[in-house]
Order: sequence, then C-alpha cells, then structure tokens
Amino acid sequence: MDILRFKYFITAAERLNFTVAAKERYITQTAMSLHIKKMEDELGFQLFVRDKRSIRLTEAGRDFYHQAVQLVAKYEMAVKSAESLASGARGMIGVMMPGYGEGFMLLDKLRAFASMYPDVSLNIRVEAPGRHITELKNSMTDLIIGPPSDTERDPEIETQSLREDPIFVVCNSSHPFAKLEKVTANLLREEPAILYDPQELPNTFREMLNDREQLGLDTGVIIPVRNFGEMLMNIGLERGISFLPGFAVERLLPISNSADVVCLPLEHEGKVPTMTTVIGYLKSNTNPILANLVAALLTNEC
Repeated sequence: MDILRFKYFITAAERLNFTVAAKERYITQTAMSLHIKKMEDELGFQLFVRDKRSIRLTEAGRDFYHQAVQLVAKYEMAVKSAESLASGARGMIGVMMPGYGEGFMLLDKLRAFASMYPDVSLNIRVEAPGRHITELKNSMTDLIIGPPSDTERDPEIETQSLREDPIFVVCNSSHPFAKLEKVTANLLREEPAILYDPQELPNTFREMLNDREQLGLDTGVIIPVRNFGEMLMNIGLERGISFLPGFAVERLLPISNSADVVCLPLEHEGKVPTMTTVIGYLKSNTNPILANLVAALLTNEC
C-alpha cells in the first residue's frame, strides 16, 4: 500500500471532512474519496461511516488511525536516517597516515569536517607507509594520506594531490650547516642521514628529494628511526642530519627547540626539492561519507 495513501487517510481522519482534507493534501475531493475507498477495499473493512452531511470513523477506523500515525512516523524517520547515511552525514570512515605531521597539517580541515558532520565517526590511524595499500584493499581504512609513489601506480586507487611542500635539512645547532642560510645538495655527500623506516627508504626518500643518487646520499651512512621523536634525539646527539617537509617544520619545529635543532632550506641545482602529499582511496569504495571527506580535505578554505 502506498505510504501517501496512509497520509491521505490520516488527514481525512483528523479533519472528518474529505473536502477540507483534500485541500490540505492538494488533491481534489473526488481523488480523496477514491483513495479512501481503495484503501478500504484493500483492507477489507470500512474506515468511515458516511452520510449526506458528515463522515465519522468506524471503531476499526479509529484503531487503524492510531496504527497509521505510528507507521507513517516510523517511515519518515527511516527515510531521514537513510538519507543521512546516503548523503554521508552519518556513519564511520577510516583515515590512515604515515605520521603525526600529516595529521597536524590537516587538523584544521579535519576539525571543520567533524563540525560539519557531527554524526560521522572519524577513525584516524598512524601506520608505516608499507601497510597503507594493504589496509585500504582489505577495507580496514577508507582513505590513505602520504607520498604518491605507490598509489599512483595502482589502477584500483584514485589519487588526488593534497599539497606540495619544500624540503628542509634538519641538523644540530652545532653542525657546520647551522651557520648557513641554505644547504645545497652537493654538501650532503657522505653526511650520515637519519631517516624514517629503512624498509620504505627507496620510495619515500625518492619522493622527498626527487633524485637521491644525484644528491650523493647512497654513499653516506643511513641511521634508521621509527618516528619524529627518535629523529630529534639522534640529531640532538649529533649523529647526523635529517629532512622534513615544510608542513612538519611549521607544526613540529617548536618541539625541536629543546633539542638544539635547526631547520634549513634545501636547494638542488638551483631548485627547491619538494615533497608531494596525496590522498588515495579505492575507486570501488561505496562509503557515502568518502566524497564529503575528500571535498573537505581538498578545500582551500582552511
């Protein structure tokens, strides 16, 4: 039975006048009478007692009215709930990023998204880059953030550029670099490099510096670290230099002051090497929240 017919019946039952009820529902009196008659035929009992001057509900009609009101209310609540889910205003979405720097970089946009969609649960995880694509394809997360090296090569993943950041050299304040205004690539040869996650070194570092071999770092010592804190400790102990993208320098540099750390612009062949940060998600992802989150991350308003 059409839900609209239930609404016609409810209005007629409340007004006890087909003509008045028809006007409220923007149909003719004849159409209203026809809808009620078809409803009675389907139900197999009378809803109204009719005479020439008035109508009134039968006992069965009064009981059916109360049931119909509840049914329509539940229907409308179900529609609103489903519409909210379909529009991405409710539900859960997972985001995975390689470090806290990316999280701080996007904090304003994530905060704006959470404010706009208060009924969406945002599940944010920080994991090593090597796990991102596996987690994405296993539906353990909806969106990944990081360098584009792996995502751009995968035909199942949609990749969109989030931002470009200059690369900075990070060193101890007592290092000879600390006296320079900028560090040129030729000075990096033989410098011990303190880098995140050595297993991901070839791709991640190539993304950061564009041309690792030309910078001469293949001949230098690599000191692997697992996080930003370990990097600062090793630089504080004067064990080598490291590299940070601009967003990390902006957000995390205040922490480094206590470790006597200096951040200097990097230059290679007259150009500033950059690090690209992208968002990636499966093209087959059906989570309706995803489109809203992507739009929020790509906006320039924050």
